[in-house]
Amino acid sequence: MWIMPDKRRIVQDFLWGICVLLIVALNGRILPAAAQDNPFAIHLEWPNEGETLYAGPSSLLYSVPIKGWVDGLDSDPASVNAHLEVLQGDEVAGELTQPLQPDGTFEFVVTVNPDGSDGRFPAEHLTCSYYCHLSGNLNLPAGGLTLRVTAVTPTNEQAQVERHITVDRSVYTAVPINVLLADNPQQPVAGVKVNASTWLYMWRSRSFSGASNEQGQALIRAEMLTAAPTDYVFRVEPTVVDGVLYEGVTTADLTLLPGETAVTTPLILTVKAHTGQIAGTISGATASLPVWAIRLPSGESYQTVIDQGGFTFAPLPIDRYLLAVDGTALLTEGLSGKSQEVDLLADFEATAEISLKDASGLVLNGRVLDENGTPIPFAWVTPEQVGATRATLPDSGVYTLTELPQESISLLTSAPGYYSRAKRVNLSADAPSSVDIVLTPQPETQIIAWGNGAVVVPAESQAEVSGTTIVLENGWLWGQSDSAQPVVIDTPAVEISLSSGEFALEYLPGKRGWLYVVNGRAQVRQQENAIELKTGQMVNLFNETGLQAVPLKPMAVTALHADQSSPLFLVWEPTLEARIRDRLARVGVSTAQVITFITYFIVLLSLFIVPLLALYWRRKDRKYSVNT
Repeated sequence: MWIMPDKRRIVQDFLWGICVLLIVALNGRILPAAAQDNPFAIHLEWPNEGETLYAGPSSLLYSVPIKGWVDGLDSDPASVNAHLEVLQGDEVAGELTQPLQPDGTFEFVVTVNPDGSDGRFPAEHLTCSYYCHLSGNLNLPAGGLTLRVTAVTPTNEQAQVERHITVDRSVYTAVPINVLLADNPQQPVAGVKVNASTWLYMWRSRSFSGASNEQGQALIRAEMLTAAPTDYVFRVEPTVVDGVLYEGVTTADLTLLPGETAVTTPLILTVKAHTGQIAGTISGATASLPVWAIRLPSGESYQTVIDQGGFTFAPLPIDRYLLAVDGTALLTEGLSGKSQEVDLLADFEATAEISLKDASGLVLNGRVLDENGTPIPFAWVTPEQVGATRATLPDSGVYTLTELPQESISLLTSAPGYYSRAKRVNLSADAPSSVDIVLTPQPETQIIAWGNGAVVVPAESQAEVSGTTIVLENGWLWGQSDSAQPVVIDTPAVEISLSSGEFALEYLPGKRGWLYVVNGRAQVRQQENAIELKTGQMVNLFNETGLQAVPLKPMAVTALHADQSSPLFLVWEPTLEARIRDRLARVGVSTAQVITFITYFIVLLSLFIVPLLALYWRRKDRKYSVNT
């Protein structure tokens, strides 16, 4: 008997049947695909699609890999070849073939810029890769390229992949620039620095520069791409020319297009000119004292006067300056103060404040002379244990010591080519305020005839003398003559020629080098440049911006040598008289005291000797009388 089945059961069985059919159907479609999960195919890991390989005109030679792998191999990878074709348009520019590696990978090393320098890097010293700055197996041409890599099995089954890349080997071009003054567009500006900057492919920065000539024209060499536009910004960098600061007012943008060979229309850049200014105040001054601004390192000096507690130097060439109040005027007012440096290169409108204070102690000055009474231009005087060393002025041999105690002190004096000297000086209220010091020359010091005068070559100077030609490596020279016979001084930095007059030269490499012309003329030559110095001028031989003759001002020389200590060791005269003199002076006994002591000793001695002699002769006379 057939029993009618339950309706719910019939529906469930029907649904399950549909699910089974769907699963079978899906399995029938999925399983064949799973069986083909790894088909024969070739893949490129690098380069990427649209990649640009860049090389500049000065880039080192470099190579890159074209690498990838092959899937779905049924045979040994070593039996499968990878074939590279480099196509430019429809032309094959190069091709390479090599078998796959055991892991199914391949790598072709190709050179981007075959004309670049290899830098001579040994392979073991390369930091980027084993092929980085070495030649590859194929040279890539410049421009747009198609890289086609084909994998070929032993049964001639093939798989292929392509990449489209660009090789951009940039070139140099020239861009003309005109630099004009913003306030007067008809006036060109010479000597300013023009800078050009760009980013190549947004990752490689480039910067080029040049200076404008007398016509305000600059020709900037710039790098330009050959496969993409190159965007440049041109601007004037802040530049100081002959003491004037030029700052750019406008910039110029320029796009260099691929294939553009030259720029014919000049770009216009305008600049603004600034001169320097120092405005300052002085505290502690009650009088109109002279203030000096001494330009560094040339020694050129400017002077103004305090007005209502303030002073202004304007206009000034933009440079570094040493501000100082006139030392002689300070001494007259019983004041003292220190010089300070102001840098207009950092701020062309600077402010300064100088503080003065009451000077304590006494002032002593004088001259340092040789045995003939001639001033010695380079000497250093030290008040032992009570003050700082001061140098003599090179044009007069004068020294000035300040803030000394009102007591007896010992002055230690040294000069190149002379024995050191210790001299005891009484600084009581009624003592003289001027003391000259006479030094004795060392036997090694040379006196070279110069016409009717002479040149002094100190023992400490490293110099070779041949007639009136002196080769000076290090040290000091000075001399004077009324003769027209020239003397030539050759140093590693300059050559100096003097016909007559009076001069002083210090040449200390790494420290300082100055030529002072007290009288006459001198020609100073440095490579192709030459200047002439006249009476009362000086020049810094180590001025990196070039030789410049400036007035020989005692205040400027003093300020430039304010903190100068003696570069010499003390060398004492070996004679017994001099040794006793110097030793007594250093322990606190002056020559006058020694003479007084000897005089007293003689007087005291005579007081004892005369009575004894009288008594002796009296007894002798008595004895003679008795005997007769």
